[in-house]
Amino acid sequence: MREWIRGGRRRWYVAGAALALVVTAGVGVPRLAGGGCASVPASAKRLGDDPVAATKALDPGDDLARLADVRRLLGHEKVCGDGAEALGRAVVAATVPAAGRPLSPAQARASYAVVQAFTEEGPPAEMAPYVARMLASQPVDRARQGVTDIREPGAPVYTAADIARDGSAGKVGRFLHPDEAHPIHEYRPPAAPGRLSALAVLTRELARGPEAFAILYDAERAYLAHYLERLDDRALLPGRTAGESWRVEWDLKGSAERIAELLQYRYDHGQDGGIEDMAGFDREVRRHVRGAYVPASRLVKSRPPMGDSARRAPSGKLDGDLFDGRGQILRVLDGWVRDRGVREARAGELRGLCENAYVRGWWLR
Repeated sequence: MREWIRGGRRRWYVAGAALALVVTAGVGVPRLAGGGCASVPASAKRLGDDPVAATKALDPGDDLARLADVRRLLGHEKVCGDGAEALGRAVVAATVPAAGRPLSPAQARASYAVVQAFTEEGPPAEMAPYVARMLASQPVDRARQGVTDIREPGAPVYTAADIARDGSAGKVGRFLHPDEAHPIHEYRPPAAPGRLSALAVLTRELARGPEAFAILYDAERAYLAHYLERLDDRALLPGRTAGESWRVEWDLKGSAERIAELLQYRYDHGQDGGIEDMAGFDREVRRHVRGAYVPASRLVKSRPPMGDSARRAPSGKLDGDLFDGRGQILRVLDGWVRDRGVREARAGELRGLCENAYVRGWWLR
């Protein structure tokens, strides 16, 4: 909708027709109300209590034919009343499976559509924590942030069958649940114009809100612990040789860079006025952050659905400065090295790699 608003009077004829009826699955499109806010109809507000209907409403289809409809349903700068929270609840219902359930292809497509709905600006502030929860529930796919065109041509989703058939598990991510689908957030249809990473743009916008920031920061730190505890005592992927150590190094580098980028977004928003009161922002982040995440002291062989790994309980209270991302990473890494008896030379390699990646993520994002 914001594209129509910016487009001026010549687009209102199209907008009027599009807003008159239904988007998907019988859900009405939010209408522009007095004061320039979008009014969300009752049919859309009910989606948060009906995951099946919510997924159907936000699923753009294999051919993305309904992607524009999803953008019209979600993509608003301002929503009247409790509409933003209602749409946020719909996003979570549509894209976050129940505990123990892997992400389905329809939920993965819906997740892709949600990210695409906010490629120009982030969601309204009231909606941001819900979108952050969606991303937090997909740590494997969030770890591919910035990777482009990894599936071309095709749909913006890898199904479990796709992964089993073409052996692309390493391309999609590590330690995958065997029955889970994965959204390819960076997928671009052949006719789509080139643009910056949609997921990176959305993450930057979400970082303006303290609750959304805390959710994403928790998710990154939880995923680091989840990843480390599945490495063997050589700090290698189980069953791999030392010659393939680069796989682990690549993964840890990405984790450190994403944590650095998130904290850099916080700093940038403080500089450009996106965060007006940094001290107040930080207090709210500390209030919402769940705690520290410590890897298990023994090799973990389970491959849970992504949503379950994101639900892991914190290990305890945080130590050190929460906003010193480098310190938080190294505290977890050093503890894991001690618990698992990783040899000193290998531990030093990983420590140096994480430090360098953090600096690069901060300055060269």
